[in-house]
Amino acid sequence: MANPSLPFAPVTEGIQSMAALSNALLQTMIEAQRTQIAVLTAWQKSLSAINQELWDEWACRFAGGAPIDV
Repeated sequence: MANPSLPFAPVTEGIQSMAALSNALLQTMIEAQRTQIAVLTAWQKSLSAINQELWDEWACRFAGGAPIDV
């Protein structure tokens, strides 16, 4: 029975277990998103290296000299 002096009902074990489950799922989803961001960052770095290599080759062939690395 709820205490009439409290403005809300006390938290029961069922609600606590649902909150714990919800928290665990949220933490798992956040960790998955962190992994996705790490993979995306690594992919972008590899594309950047490919782009730099293609630019260097173009500069050597068509611009008449060695590229200046920035």
